[in-house]
Amino acid sequence: MIRIAQIGTFDLDNLGDLLFPYVFNLIVYDIAKKLSIEIDIKCFSPVGSSESLFYTDQIESYPLNKFMVIDQESPFDLIFIGGGDIVRDDDTSLYPIYNKRELDLTFSNLFSLSEDIKRRIVLLSPGVPFDIQPDFQVFLKNTFLRVIQASSRDKQSLEKIKSILPKDAYTEVIPDLVFSLPNYFNYKQAQVVSQKLLLQFEIQGGNYICFQSHANYCPDPVETAQYLLDLEKATNLRVVLLEIGKCLGDDNLLEKLHAIGGFVYIKNRLSHSSISLIDKVAIIGGAKAFIGSSLHGNILAISYGIPQFCIASELLKIEVLREAKSNSNCYKNLSALIENRQDVLDLIKNHDYETNLIQTTNFHFKIKSFISKAIASCFESKFRDLSSFSPEIDHLFKLSHKRYLKDIWQLSEETTYLRNRVANLNTSLNERNAQIETIYSSTSWRLITVLRKLIAKAPRLSLVIRKLIQLTYRLLRKLSLIDDYTFARKIEYAMLVPFSYQVESPQNNPSLAVICHLFYHQMCEDYKVYLSNIPFNFDIYITTDTEDKKAYIEKSFSGWQRGKVEVRLAVNQGRDIAPKLIACRDIYSAYEYILHIHSKNSPYSSIHTGWRDYILDTLLGSQKTVSSIFEAFQLNSNLGIIAPQHFKALKLDIGWDRNFKIAKKLAGRMGFDISRKAPIDFPSGSMFWARSAALLPLLNCSLSLQDFPREDGQKDGTTAHSIERLYFFICEKAGFSWIKVAPNILTEDDFGSVIKIDSQIKFNNFFDEFNIKLLNKTSHLL
Repeated sequence: MIRIAQIGTFDLDNLGDLLFPYVFNLIVYDIAKKLSIEIDIKCFSPVGSSESLFYTDQIESYPLNKFMVIDQESPFDLIFIGGGDIVRDDDTSLYPIYNKRELDLTFSNLFSLSEDIKRRIVLLSPGVPFDIQPDFQVFLKNTFLRVIQASSRDKQSLEKIKSILPKDAYTEVIPDLVFSLPNYFNYKQAQVVSQKLLLQFEIQGGNYICFQSHANYCPDPVETAQYLLDLEKATNLRVVLLEIGKCLGDDNLLEKLHAIGGFVYIKNRLSHSSISLIDKVAIIGGAKAFIGSSLHGNILAISYGIPQFCIASELLKIEVLREAKSNSNCYKNLSALIENRQDVLDLIKNHDYETNLIQTTNFHFKIKSFISKAIASCFESKFRDLSSFSPEIDHLFKLSHKRYLKDIWQLSEETTYLRNRVANLNTSLNERNAQIETIYSSTSWRLITVLRKLIAKAPRLSLVIRKLIQLTYRLLRKLSLIDDYTFARKIEYAMLVPFSYQVESPQNNPSLAVICHLFYHQMCEDYKVYLSNIPFNFDIYITTDTEDKKAYIEKSFSGWQRGKVEVRLAVNQGRDIAPKLIACRDIYSAYEYILHIHSKNSPYSSIHTGWRDYILDTLLGSQKTVSSIFEAFQLNSNLGIIAPQHFKALKLDIGWDRNFKIAKKLAGRMGFDISRKAPIDFPSGSMFWARSAALLPLLNCSLSLQDFPREDGQKDGTTAHSIERLYFFICEKAGFSWIKVAPNILTEDDFGSVIKIDSQIKFNNFFDEFNIKLLNKTSHLL
């Protein structure tokens, strides 16, 4: 029994990536049958596909992080690396496609090989970086001491690979594995399968053109659809849209083309039944022509002898595309193809499908010979001398690489945040400029301009006007037609999280209840991700306003194993505040700590874009952040509330707005007073960590639904908005202090002063130097 591992990106919804292991299995078992040997093949990919197969005939793959475990149980004799761009030391290739950042997604974190493991590695045309950095080159040379053979699809890539291989490793340029497919599923079979699939669309005899692409090469879907409609008319052939690389965004463009032009659209499902990889191959192989930007779409077209028009000329690095001139044309993008539309018509019209069917036998022979040579090496007893292998290089590179990746991620997050910030500020500036323009063009401003001219000519008149304005202001206040707006203090200090020193997760699980209002129930999956960053078990109490939403949330949390989850119904009244305080009133006394969060959505202004994500990142962005939060609670038993620093785009709006009168009445019910002239600060967004005891003045003032107006799209001036502005006052009334925290993507330029906490001493000093009280004991307490 020869045990073989194949490693590549075989878990992506991309036809080419999924065909690699499919064809590899066909070739290897074909070889094994002729040699009368037993073969066992296992595939590995960055995430693994065992739980998410895209096709019925897809080869399953294990996640990379299972490789070492499986190998130790029963060692592999031969490891094939390829295809896909898996030989990477950065996050520019795999991370965006997989939409996740995990260190074991990269090849460099796969192998921890010791000197005594006699395994042979074969590089089977893997994607390689454009530039191999020096430190990565050292690591690869060390790891690739076991490489006995290496192939590439083009000479340029092979030269890069040869520079990091042992001198005695066999190297060869071989065609892409997919060229072997017609030897196992031929042209006639492709025609039969495609005709059967497309019969329901009244397409017979292969009278169609297969089209695939995405927005990078067809930025204007209207232009693209019009060209395809013209092509149908000129050729009397139907256009069939084929989704090849969903992970690359094919579906976004093809959905639009389908809607605009009414073309037949083939996805992963056809009518009510799933389709297979071979079904998609057949749709290309059975067509009269293929137009697309997919490398493997074009390769399949060449393999099955049909005219192909590549609209991504960068794919010419695959040498066979250069050679297939008899049935091939390449263009930079679709616009370039449209400019040469007669080429398409001529090639389709004059193409002889029988005589021009490309003979892939030679391609298949080269591929099969290369793999056979590798398998034959398993019968050799002698193995390469590995005395020069250095475990230290292996270990040190991975250690530094992890740090490097984390730095890259942090810089990427900073860049994204700053771009959003610039966009928000520009939007804010435009809105304020529009407001100023409205003021300038108003009748009142014109009157003021006249008054200013009169005052300039008669100075005594200014005294009369000033008195008149003061009297008018007092009258309006008495009539409750205006309210005071008080700005927050100008300098606001916050602690940087996570803390900069080593903080351990709490040894004993803190008694924590998460109280979460999910009006927008579709967001619950996002909230599960954030809550998973809490490094200990806790209970969750979720409120929502309908039975359907309740059922949706319960189903979403059905597999949750971190603690109790209870979903409660609450009337849609009092925004998120009333459900937390009234529907969950019984919860607070049972837990020492509380986390208030909700599915915040602010549709009133584009300035608020990113506010919710910013708050959640600040409170729950990582396990280190949460550990720092509880480190703060443990170091200061008098600390009652930890809230996020204000979102930058809202900084100028932090004040009482039209909430002061309601807030003053509520404060009186809780036993303290507030002043218009005193500083104000609060957890904007009403999400924060707290000790339950810090909220007792509010919990004990017997609030009911009658205290909250019914929801009517109010932006301000409600009980909920007023309570939001009182949380820090309430905390101080209960005898506790409060702090604000800011994520590590912010700087002092953003919020005045964000203090880095690099020791427990620095933490304690923060309260002496920067903590400001809102309640003046002599004037504010009743």
